[in-house]
Amino acid sequence: MAANYACLPAWRAACAEALGCEIRTLRLRAGSGAGLGLFHYAFLNSRLFGRRIISLPFSDESGIELKPGADPAEAGRAILAGLDAIARETRAASAELRGQSPALEALGGALSRSEPYVRFLLDLSPGYPAVAARYHSNLAKNLAQGARRLEVQLIKEPKTGTLRRLYLIYLAQMRSFGSPPLPMSYFSAMAGSGLYVFFEARLQGRSAGMLAAIPDGDALRADVNASLPEFAASFPKVRLFDESVRWACAEGFKTYDLMRTRRGTGVYDHKAKWGGAERPVVYYRRAYSAAARTEPDPQGAVYRLGALGLRLLPLALLERLGPVIRAGAGK
Repeated sequence: MAANYACLPAWRAACAEALGCEIRTLRLRAGSGAGLGLFHYAFLNSRLFGRRIISLPFSDESGIELKPGADPAEAGRAILAGLDAIARETRAASAELRGQSPALEALGGALSRSEPYVRFLLDLSPGYPAVAARYHSNLAKNLAQGARRLEVQLIKEPKTGTLRRLYLIYLAQMRSFGSPPLPMSYFSAMAGSGLYVFFEARLQGRSAGMLAAIPDGDALRADVNASLPEFAASFPKVRLFDESVRWACAEGFKTYDLMRTRRGTGVYDHKAKWGGAERPVVYYRRAYSAAARTEPDPQGAVYRLGALGLRLLPLALLERLGPVIRAGAGK
């Protein structure tokens, strides 16, 4: 069974260690008793977000590993039966399964289906010059002007002080978004497991931005791209994306994933300019209570006051409280 990064024991251990989130594994079996594969999931119990089954938390991967030749329809029925049993045991209000899978598609109307996010995938097979030639003219202009002043360094095994410096850039950006951050211990666990490679952008010796990426088979997946506002005129995020694309091409990766985004946003418009193919990020839900039948919208008005509060927090307090909120949300 081929595993994406989110099915790897090291990634599940990073979630458990940093966020106190146990990721469990359900063995899928056909009616005959034959093994069909594995389904990884987590049960989250949050005062803010309720009791939920999620596959997988903090990732948009499906958490499903099917054996070669396994019947997707049989696997789907096994997953559904498992979800219902887990919901009865845990009194979960809903289940949320992320990522496309033939097993979930085979369930049809048993699960509601939505596409709240999209990702842009760059085909790296032609090599860096051909990939860069597909960049929008605005990106090329940014790279030719302010971004050229930035120096970018690849960091595979950051020391504690370096990791702390990179994390503080991420923390400051999450505060500007009004979004709860992951804890530094998650970054430490990912780096310690070899699941992260980092790129740091510096201007005249000062750290301006950071990008954390996950090598995943023949794909490089950008996971965090953050910068400090005082360096905005030098476009550190643009330079970091471009330099990591250049590195991925040199290392023989076939695909570059620019991370998920929402349609109709400025971030969506920006990522579309890199010349990648748009792919939906599919979510499946099953409600076990009347209150959970409406799919929550993280951009909805009910969360705006909370986002404003996070923007006003001192960084030290955000670092303490934000991961608690993030763990409850599972995103």
